[in-house]
Amino acid sequence: MCDVTLAGVYPAVDHLVIAVPDLPAAVRRYRDELGFVVGAGGRHPGKGTRNALIALDGCYLELITVADPAEARRAGRGELVRFLAGGGSGLVAYALATADLDAAVGRLARAGVAVTGPFPMRREGGDGRAVRWRLAVPFGNQYLVWWPFLIQWQDPGRDWPGAGPAPSHPNGVRGLAELWVESTDVAGARAFFTALGVPEVDGRYRIGTTDLVLGPLPDAGYLDLGGIGVIGPRRAEPTVT
Repeated sequence: MCDVTLAGVYPAVDHLVIAVPDLPAAVRRYRDELGFVVGAGGRHPGKGTRNALIALDGCYLELITVADPAEARRAGRGELVRFLAGGGSGLVAYALATADLDAAVGRLARAGVAVTGPFPMRREGGDGRAVRWRLAVPFGNQYLVWWPFLIQWQDPGRDWPGAGPAPSHPNGVRGLAELWVESTDVAGARAFFTALGVPEVDGRYRIGTTDLVLGPLPDAGYLDLGGIGVIGPRRAEPTVT
């Protein structure tokens, strides 16, 4: 199980970001057609987006949509706005969690990676309670790229959607086994993960209990959720068990 309380900067897979043009319709589809228990998320003040969440063992899936395009553009989320406005949907980003975000950013900086942040974030749910975390975004962009963005939760035991055992999803999905990342710069991708201190064994990077695999995807762009195909861009492809 992924553990965001790990000491130091060693990362764990925190969540996958799935962009959807219509959040209520996506919630119905993931619940009624794909067999997930979908939990309430909330809005991201000042960022122009809102979400719903699917908890797994040690990580989670985030269904995200643009609620205010102008606000999202001002917040640096123009790539997500353009993607959805152009009819896109599917997996667009993934996050790695660390217990020491400043140290992780420092390691990337020493390797020559420009990073935006860390900066504070929060989500406000329907009950008015705010959930808080900090983000860091390598190369200034977190969407439709091979690299992850980094996250540190303010109170992971209380706020992290992946804390505790996953709900009993009717489709039987429990956790994330593999994440395939396709990059035209495999050497650069390897250097990136090496800078974060993630060990490589036979082309696979062990991140928590998830194997991150660099290289060509095993099939066309899709999100393979225990045999359930969800059409998406060919950027990063997970296998969920």
